Amino acid sequence: PQLRVSHTIYFIERSADRPPGVGIAALTDDIAVAIRAIIVRENLVDPFVDLAGSAFGGVSALAVAARHPDLVRRVSINSAAHKLSDEGHDIVGGWLKLAANQQWIRLADAMASRSFTGPRQLWGKTLSKCLLPLGGGVPQFPEKLVQALTATLGIDLSHEIDHIDVPVQIIGGAHDRLYPPEI
Repeated sequence: PQLRVSHTIYFIERSADRPPGVGIAALTDDIAVAIRAIIVRENLVDPFVDLAGSAFGGVSALAVAARHPDLVRRVSINSAAHKLSDEGHDIVGGWLKLAANQQWIRLADAMASRSFTGPRQLWGKTLSKCLLPLGGGVPQFPEKLVQALTATLGIDLSHEIDHIDVPVQIIGGAHDRLYPPEI
């Protein structure tokens, strides 16, 4: 509630018309264009924004901060970092293979197994096995999922994070295999 009093919140989604192999640079530019449109539409004098993102959205927030510093005041991310760990690269590669073969229920189960722990993992696996089949077994936006997985494999902002000159809050889990604390 307090955040809504002090901030106007916008959700920026990836464009569905981008091809699956599009990289983080193009997706980051799409986000910057959307932010600039909001600045113009809202007639903002101080165009700085606070970016927040989780997983791929968090990596995207870091990339926007590095590549479009004129737009960003601060960044808060969770379950994300400037690149995947080696194990994370293997995991996401496996997910992409399942998506390429349209094995959506197996993919949802595999993602829940690696993305959550404890009760959330059980809940995620249950939802993937029960609810996804009810919807025809296909995610709502499979092209966006393939796009994000493909882009995630190619992300390495190691040479760009030095360009981030704003406060960055990173929230992560001790057992995160994709973006472990050492990353």
